[in-house]
Parts: sequence; structure tokens; C-alpha cells
Amino acid sequence: SHNLQLLISFLESYGDGNAKGLTVEELSDETPGCIRIIEEFPIDLFTRLGNKTYLDWLPQTILFPIEERRIRVLNRPALIELKKNSFREKDQIDSVTLQRIENESK
Repeated sequence: SHNLQLLISFLESYGDGNAKGLTVEELSDETPGCIRIIEEFPIDLFTRLGNKTYLDWLPQTILFPIEERRIRVLNRPALIELKKNSFREKDQIDSVTLQRIENESK
């Protein structure tokens, strides 16, 4: 897909370029799981999150500025939804913290 190729091109040029060699096939919907790219901070790429596709999550995204560009990331309520049911303790702690920030921002 054109959008996946744009994402890969950006990631290859971002930071130290640790995404070099990433392919469209690795990001296809038929390849579930997570790809982690380590730069200044870890970048996790999922083809599905909580059994939802990118298009399912799209209404719950915001544009986030990175190096004169803007990328879509999940908004706080979507992150809370995903993390609160996770088996990982860190995700559950993140969910509580994000919920507290969400409540304080209202």
C-alpha cells in the first residue's frame, strides 16, 4: 500500500535509520504482532490493536508533531482503553496514570 511505503520511507530516514530493511509485507494485516524500532524512544508498530485495524482506530487518533512532520497516534482515551485490559502490569499502571491525566484535563 502507498501509505505503508510512505511510513517506511519516513521511518528509514528518522533518527539513526534503524527501520532500514522494513518491508510492506511485514506491516500487512496478515502479519499480526508488533515491530519495535529503537530510536531516541521505542516506536512500536502494530497491524492490529485489540483486534481492531488502523481504520477502526482512526477516529480515535490525533496528529502528533515529530521533526516538522505530523504522524497519527492514538488519543488518550484510546490508549486508556487498550492498556486497562492488558496483561502487562506496566500497561495497567499506564492506564491508571493516563486516566488521572485525562480527569485532570477536564
